[in-house]
Amino acid sequence: MEQLAQYTSTVKLLAQEALASKLATKTGAALQATGAALYLWGEVLLIVGGPPARKWWRWQLALSPQELYIEAGVVGACFALYSLRRWLKRKQFGARLKRTVRNWRRAATARYRAVQDYVAHQSRLAAFCLPHACYLGVCYLVLRTFPSLGVFLCEGNTVNTLA
Repeated sequence: MEQLAQYTSTVKLLAQEALASKLATKTGAALQATGAALYLWGEVLLIVGGPPARKWWRWQLALSPQELYIEAGVVGACFALYSLRRWLKRKQFGARLKRTVRNWRRAATARYRAVQDYVAHQSRLAAFCLPHACYLGVCYLVLRTFPSLGVFLCEGNTVNTLA
């Protein structure tokens, strides 16, 4: 509790010093002028807006300072988010991100198609070689099964014998 009282007195002292400075006097005049302008705009809205505007204005005047600060904070946050949205649209981060993702997707698709083409080429090569491989396999099986046939075919007199 003592710390709170000390903190409060420090804040009051700082506020008094700020009000006594020349900057605060100049700022105070500007704030008073701004307040007067807002009040006049409120009066114009009351005249133009009719009963709903009057009801809203009375409700605004009935708010406590804390509620007004909260309301000003919400309005400021909405303005900041709107400004951020406009800035992001101007910088086109969304379009760049879309373009980058599209390029990555195209590159991945191109690599996938290249692998598909390679596999298709190897499959065609294997299909073309299959009859030759089967022929060589049958020849090898025959020579292993009948070794004497191999000796007969490899002798020099084979051509003369068959002719």
